[in-house]
Amino acid sequence: SCGTTRSVMQLSHGNFLSAIFINPFGIIVGLIMIIAPVWISYDFIQKKETFYTAYSKIETILRKRKVAIVFFVLVIANWIWNIKKNL
Repeated sequence: SCGTTRSVMQLSHGNFLSAIFINPFGIIVGLIMIIAPVWISYDFIQKKETFYTAYSKIETILRKRKVAIVFFVLVIANWIWNIKKNL
């Protein structure tokens, strides 16, 4: 358990500092949970594929070895931080 769900729950209650302390990735997930449905709905209504296009571009960037390594290190660092916090 990495704490992302608990972090998002704290965000939903307005406890931003607590959310960051539990897991900073929760902020990113929370933003995606708010933005993605609105964006997908917009695309559906407008008959566009802007969300899919953006997703494909982001996926291409994340598949690059150097970027993937940076994200891997961040995830490992987050796990270490959670272990040290006894979460």
